[in-house]
Amino acid sequence: MPAVRSAQGNASRGRTARIADPPSADRKETRVNGHQMTFILFDLFLIVVVARVLGAVAARLHQPPVIGEILAGVVLGPTLLGDAVSGALFPPDVRPYLTALANLGVALFVFLMGLEFDVSSLAGHRRTAAAVAVTSVVLP
Repeated sequence: MPAVRSAQGNASRGRTARIADPPSADRKETRVNGHQMTFILFDLFLIVVVARVLGAVAARLHQPPVIGEILAGVVLGPTLLGDAVSGALFPPDVRPYLTALANLGVALFVFLMGLEFDVSSLAGHRRTAAAVAVTSVVLP
């Protein structure tokens, strides 16, 4: 950081004050505009509706609803529909915000699972649980 002399007389005593670097021209504002907010809300609505519908279909087929929800991710993503349709549904300028919301959702889900976990259910399986925990850290 550049050192500058203070306007309060520090120049005569030889002291310097540090100031923060000015904002770089490389940095962009990260404000969400109206177009992006519309697409974020529409995309969240679309994801939730398709996941719920396919989860209900999976449940009617005697499968766990999560199977249908995972299938919804495949259906909405570029794997099945291709980049053109996926790009129209989820524009590139909106994807970072959707990714941040998805990461927040996963973190909250894991936190809630930790809150609901019953430690007494491990009573007879302490060795197995410890081995799985150590192995999951050692071998990712």
